[in-house]
Amino acid sequence: MAKAPSRIKPKNTIRGSKFGITPKQETTDYNKRYPKFSFEHMQPEFCISGCSAQEKAQVLDSIHKRSQMTWQDIMNSARHKLGTEKISKHSIQSPIPPVFAAEENFLAIRSIAMAPMVGVRVHSTFYVIWIDRAFTLYKH
Repeated sequence: MAKAPSRIKPKNTIRGSKFGITPKQETTDYNKRYPKFSFEHMQPEFCISGCSAQEKAQVLDSIHKRSQMTWQDIMNSARHKLGTEKISKHSIQSPIPPVFAAEENFLAIRSIAMAPMVGVRVHSTFYVIWIDRAFTLYKH
């Protein structure tokens, strides 16, 4: 006698599949990955909490646009558009968090019109340290 087919579907063991989400990133080449953003090390005098509601929306919009691109796409974009610009640590006019003291260069990403958010890229994560709304963090 043949066994009747089960109406219960077998459990899928792929993490995140419960919601129909498949991982975007399966490579160790971080330039081919999509960026993640962290505000963990923001400095108080350049913090997002000092931004207006409109400025916060612009920061979020700039992060969202870049989250749809790989790091390679971002690095290939124009620096005053969706790309980045290297800033020497000697140009920074604010204390550098101890965790990033050994960094020689920081990355600037335009976030509020031409005003940059400046931070450090570690693998595929960009740590936002400063949001330079007043253009006082470094000589522009």
